[in-house]
Amino acid sequence: MSGTKRALLVGCILLVTVALYVLIGVGTKYEVTEEDLSYAKEARAHTDQMAEGFTLVFGELSKAQANQSYMSSQSFNEASGRGLYMVTSSVDELEAMARPSGKMGEVHDYLLKAGEQYRLMVDSYIEGIDNRDTNAIETATDHLEVGDSYVLKASELIDEMTSEMGTNK
Repeated sequence: MSGTKRALLVGCILLVTVALYVLIGVGTKYEVTEEDLSYAKEARAHTDQMAEGFTLVFGELSKAQANQSYMSSQSFNEASGRGLYMVTSSVDELEAMARPSGKMGEVHDYLLKAGEQYRLMVDSYIEGIDNRDTNAIETATDHLEVGDSYVLKASELIDEMTSEMGTNK
């Protein structure tokens, strides 16, 4: 996966995180409920962890691209495994959250769809690394891109909710 795609993915996850911060801190003409705020705070923590996990995995991949033998090292396996665990545990936590009502519920639905794709990405990535299977790694990239599209949709919906800033909190 190219550095551009990696940056785009982490950027999209961070975009959702920033949008959740804005929704929490500024308020909008959209009627932000306590349920919305509670959901946004919890979801933000999970998207932060997800972005951190992807950053760790992509950092390890960058090291492996510079030195092919690094991919066989214990350091690569441990750090990549830690990053992948962070991604999947974030998905688990998002899935465990109660779906809020209204537009925030739609954001939740998009994040769950992204999470499904990220889980499939992790499975394909592990298969590809373990078996040196480039097809599995390409499949992982495909799942990553589909997941990314759902994160973008969640971000767009949050942008819509925050487009007309007000003083409600």
